[in-house]
Amino acid sequence: MQAKTILKFINAIIASLALICIIFPDDGIDLFGTSLKFPSIAEVIELPNDSIINEDAPQAIIEKRKSDLEIAQENEFLSFCKDNPARFFMPGNDVSYLDAFFKLLDNAKDNHVRIMHYGDSQLECDRISCDLRSRFQEQFGGLGVGLIPVQQTIATYTLSQITSPNEVSRGLVYGAPENRVSHGRYGIMGQVTRTSGTTKVKVTGLDKKYPISSKFQRISVCARSGSFSVSTADTVCKLKNIGESKNSVYTVILPEPVKKATITLSGDTEVYGIMLDGTTGVSIDNIPMRGCSGTMFTNIDSLSMVPFFKNENVGLIILQYGGNSVPYLKSDKSIESYKNSIKKQILLFKQLAPTAKILFIGPADMATRQNGKMQTYPQLEKIVNALREAANESGAAFWDMYLAMGGHNSIVQWVKARPQLAGPDHIHFTQKGAKEISEILYNTFQLYYKFYRYRNGLDEITNNSKK
Repeated sequence: MQAKTILKFINAIIASLALICIIFPDDGIDLFGTSLKFPSIAEVIELPNDSIINEDAPQAIIEKRKSDLEIAQENEFLSFCKDNPARFFMPGNDVSYLDAFFKLLDNAKDNHVRIMHYGDSQLECDRISCDLRSRFQEQFGGLGVGLIPVQQTIATYTLSQITSPNEVSRGLVYGAPENRVSHGRYGIMGQVTRTSGTTKVKVTGLDKKYPISSKFQRISVCARSGSFSVSTADTVCKLKNIGESKNSVYTVILPEPVKKATITLSGDTEVYGIMLDGTTGVSIDNIPMRGCSGTMFTNIDSLSMVPFFKNENVGLIILQYGGNSVPYLKSDKSIESYKNSIKKQILLFKQLAPTAKILFIGPADMATRQNGKMQTYPQLEKIVNALREAANESGAAFWDMYLAMGGHNSIVQWVKARPQLAGPDHIHFTQKGAKEISEILYNTFQLYYKFYRYRNGLDEITNNSKK
């Protein structure tokens, strides 16, 4: 038989079978009690499936889904950066601006990293800073309250401090002009204490609400020469000079963390601050300056600040100012002048601490009586916008506390809230309100920190980048 004939025969059979596949009922035929079925065309010939590309298809699908989640997560973060009132306004819209600081946090359990929080009277009593410190230390380790003055004139929530003699000679770079000193050596806290003879500073950490920061192991004194010692229940030791100049840092590491100690300052000297820290983890300094507009750092002799920045691993400097200037800046010219002055302060810190990142926090909402009722100061938004420009133009980040708390007239609602979140002066937060604003700020840090880890391949994908 010829091949052509055989091929025709085979094709005829295939065609016949195909015809049967088409016309044969799907549920079969019942013949003498027996059900006869014939496969359909789809069962005989497996049609292509676009969702199955090859034998590795399941893994390809998984990777596709993961990629989709990554894009969604990144879009969610970028949407927050673009539109959310609590976002950080980064210089040049650079979402990676804080990455170097976050890298320090990742290594903080083996190394010490410092955050400095300067501000006006909103920070008094360790408000805002204490809750920020607590959250950072819970996550990244660390002990102590950080920098304190020789004499604490306003009690804090976190530390009991008794200085004897109880009247010491202080010079302040802010406040009343009669508090100034001619030499300008105010040091890192903007204040200098002149001691002669023996001055004792007894400190006790308050552990009821802030147990982690109530203990400390590393005690340091920033001073212009002198002799310093510390005594605890178990030990007495002398602080050693770790610097190379008259303006220096004297320090000691105790065998174990303690919550009580007495620091003795001996001789004639100038003291710029005392530090109560851990040996690793995060320290957050609370440095309130009542009545200050934040424009006076350039009036400090920088040589009294250099040793601190040289010896301390400062990762972030927070400058929180503007509220004290709001009632007095009533023209565009005065606002522009204030903006330029703030830029000078930021540039100074960039010079003193070139590796540190800087975050400027603008004023909260503030109200004054207008037409018989309390309303936001008319020029406040202009001032906030000018401060944001000052920060970003100087290469610093900006956090808009005014927007974060709700914007126009939000302070009125914070006063009306129960429990009250702001005081009747319609300016200052209550302890509860300060805790709430601190929580918003910390959560914003967390969002950027998590996105930093995500972008650098340090974390798996989460369902929601804001959590």
